Amino acid sequence: MFLYILFLLGISHATAPQPHPIYSPLRPPSVPLAVRSPYTSAWSTTYDGSTLNNRNVTFWNGRPIGWTGIVRVDGTSYEYMGDSPSVNDLHKAIPLTVSYDSHYSNFTFDAGPVRVEARFFSPILPQDLCKSSVPLSYLEVAYITTDGASHDVQLYSDVDTSWLADGNSTMRWSIDCPGESFDDHECPTKGTGTPETLYHWEAEILDQVSWFERGLRNEPYWGKLHYISSPRYATEFSFANGLATTTRKQFVRDGALDRSFDQDQPRRPDDRVPVFAYSHAFTTSQSGSVLYTVGTTQEPAVHYRTAIGDVELQPWWMTNNCYFTINNMISKHYQDYTASAKEAKVWTMQLRHDVATYYAKDRAKDDSTEVSSMSEEESYYAILTLSTRQILAANVLTESADNATGATIFQKEISSDGKVNTVDVIYPALPFWLYANPELLRLLLKPIFEFQESGLYHEQYAMHDIGRFYPDAIGYFSSSIPDEWGEEAMPVEESANMIILAYSYFMATNNTEYLATHFDILKRWTVYVIEKSLYPEHQTTTGIVAINCMGGIASALGDITLATRYVTLAYDYYELWAASSIDTTNTHTLLAYQLPNSYSILYNIYPALLFNLRSIPKSLFLMESAFYPTVAQEYGVPLDNRHLWTKSDWEMWAAATSLPQTRALFVKSLAKWINETVTDKALTDHYMTTGDGNYTDYPFVARPVVGGHFSLLAMGMFGRHGVPSERNYRER
Repeated sequence: MFLYILFLLGISHATAPQPHPIYSPLRPPSVPLAVRSPYTSAWSTTYDGSTLNNRNVTFWNGRPIGWTGIVRVDGTSYEYMGDSPSVNDLHKAIPLTVSYDSHYSNFTFDAGPVRVEARFFSPILPQDLCKSSVPLSYLEVAYITTDGASHDVQLYSDVDTSWLADGNSTMRWSIDCPGESFDDHECPTKGTGTPETLYHWEAEILDQVSWFERGLRNEPYWGKLHYISSPRYATEFSFANGLATTTRKQFVRDGALDRSFDQDQPRRPDDRVPVFAYSHAFTTSQSGSVLYTVGTTQEPAVHYRTAIGDVELQPWWMTNNCYFTINNMISKHYQDYTASAKEAKVWTMQLRHDVATYYAKDRAKDDSTEVSSMSEEESYYAILTLSTRQILAANVLTESADNATGATIFQKEISSDGKVNTVDVIYPALPFWLYANPELLRLLLKPIFEFQESGLYHEQYAMHDIGRFYPDAIGYFSSSIPDEWGEEAMPVEESANMIILAYSYFMATNNTEYLATHFDILKRWTVYVIEKSLYPEHQTTTGIVAINCMGGIASALGDITLATRYVTLAYDYYELWAASSIDTTNTHTLLAYQLPNSYSILYNIYPALLFNLRSIPKSLFLMESAFYPTVAQEYGVPLDNRHLWTKSDWEMWAAATSLPQTRALFVKSLAKWINETVTDKALTDHYMTTGDGNYTDYPFVARPVVGGHFSLLAMGMFGRHGVPSERNYRER
């Protein structure tokens, strides 16, 4: 339908390549393609005029991975994905448009008299744990003729072994047909398959090393690569496996593949990289489409330490609750395409509605700022839709260690450290988990609580993370025992974060049983926060808000005496903090007590407004809201006075606690940065607010902390809209 609309609008066939396609709603630094897990993470950079078909697809870290697409029209071949300069008579399709929402990234091209649309679909279905646990993504390629005539059209696509371990390990591969009554490695002979027959290329590392990544490159050294398709609506279907240039040349020459199979295996790919290809032919047609699914699987998924020993946890999709076997998962996932698309549409409509509802209640008086020509509402929606796949793709759903308590989520701290379930990475994304499905937050916190409540961790404060290298969730005995890979202890911050996270889950679900289960350890952490919160050394703190939250927890469990004590302490601590932390001009808070001319974004007060906690007075919100515009730069407000870089997650937390005009500044400057930055990978949350909006000296990319961008919608869930008015919020 989308292609047909473009045709009716009269976008004509270009005679020369366009320098840049038209992007909508923004031009991302890198467009998400297949983004489903820490290892199924394929992107298309837009840096320096790059398009889907003039630069190879990359892993989230920018390393090229093999994924190519070609359309052949009346004997002339055009490449719409990847870059194959060594193939003669292969032209470049002309890029026209790139659009995205939460689930889809859609690219359109002209290829002679044919318009091609490549629709990359990674569905966001946070209420469906089985579907969310599947690390495969969809690609549907459709075409329509632009001259009203029928043409002979063939579609080709391949992937290669670089999706696993950088392709530099000894590999083996096969093709099979899940769901067919054949031997595991057999498929129907030519001409005997049906349109529904699934063909499945599978490649794997020969000598797998479970739970091992290739150094700082982050590629898995265990698992399998999958590329699946079916004849579907094609008049002819074929496949082949061989060297990239040989296989692509065969298709360009013949418009088909010969079902050849590279028997020289297992082997290290080195300079003889094998590709796994499909071709579909549509004779004398005006339209057609092909569906592929792609991704990597890891079995087991996580190495987890418990009080009774280490266990290997399988992915949730392998459990009896879901698909049980890999072939069943592959088949069901492929067949679920239409149903998942319908479910995804529901998410999109709800997101649109919720953004519109929020802004209908609290719109800036003058929405036309110098930052961006887009409205604030449009800018915010564009930010959220680009962030969503990135948030979920850092997480893996697994079985529980006891096989009895449902699913567990393990999160990789992508790019910044590679740790497992890092508390200060989960915490910034809190707004997304509250908005999308609070139960996912519970599953994320589950192994953190399990590890500490089992006695494996001996400190009185909360752990920073549960494993130095994802997916080794083996924790630390104690942060006070130094070793080469010791814990990155942040005692006050992580203890406060965990208290706030637990209270947040309760506020979203009213699950008092959850609070009761973890009450003892929450009290232990609160004691630590009370002792250390006011003047912690070398760390930021959310302690005052956490103590106030603990008062809410005690109250929910009926301990009014303890609740009163905690709330009173939070009030008293605020007064002491304010006496030292507010600048003498009473215009802003200080980065540190001893630095009178300093400032920082005061993002920590977001939960106080979110949950209507009275330890933080309205005057503080108003003061900070008035101050931020005075230090704003082209691409936002620097995190503090020491640098000109910012963090988008914390900016959006601050936006949600600001007056509408200041909020609009935060939102629109972030959208402007996305549209103009010279960064070249998945979204970074850490970038310069000046110049060309480049990376800092410590580039973070593809991190789930962009869940903080959902701060406004989480506010809306609890009936909050920025700084409260006098009539609905009283001073303490």
